[in-house]
Amino acid sequence: MSESIPGGWSDWNFDNLELYSTLLQKHFGLGVGYEVLAYATQVVAGTNYVFLTKTTLIYPPFKQNVVRVDAFLSLENEWTIKEEIKPVEPN
Repeated sequence: MSESIPGGWSDWNFDNLELYSTLLQKHFGLGVGYEVLAYATQVVAGTNYVFLTKTTLIYPPFKQNVVRVDAFLSLENEWTIKEEIKPVEPN
């Protein structure tokens, strides 16, 4: 994991992706599969996370998208995952 500077964002990380994929799957539930491709962190009073994630509908038409999911891990080790999922558009 790359070192982060307080208040600044880390580089993209590629460690523990399965763990974070499971976290998102448990939070958002059924109907869509979540696979975290990479994530970055920002140290604040806790840690902000941004997850670059591949989503797959688990029923036809099995559509896939790449989305951004934002989350926060408090100093008490409690997760808050923002409900808004932001599509990542190719430019």
